[in-house]
Amino acid sequence: MADRVLIVDDERNIRRVLQALLESEGYEVVSAADGDEARAKIRRADPSFDVVLTDLRMPNCDGMELLRWVQGSNPDTPVVMLTAHGTVDVAVEAMREGAFDFITKPFEESDLSS
Repeated sequence: MADRVLIVDDERNIRRVLQALLESEGYEVVSAADGDEARAKIRRADPSFDVVLTDLRMPNCDGMELLRWVQGSNPDTPVVMLTAHGTVDVAVEAMREGAFDFITKPFEESDLSS
């Protein structure tokens, strides 16, 4: 069975690009438009997701809030933050909160590998 990835981004085109890239690498991909939708999909997931790839800035539940929620409810699920608004301070905060990695937009396809 392929690893399952949840992509969370409020920009539909980013979700589509990420989904196409990851599916071409053999991943099973599910997407959500914001953190609230992501939490609902995580709750219903069977099997669970192997990784969550989330944007930082989104309406409703943002990436940091989603990261904290995943850490509390599914602590073994790695969360990778993806943002166009990356600063050292934000990256440090995300890593302290338990983010597995922090990728800035625009990203290279190789940034998503492994």
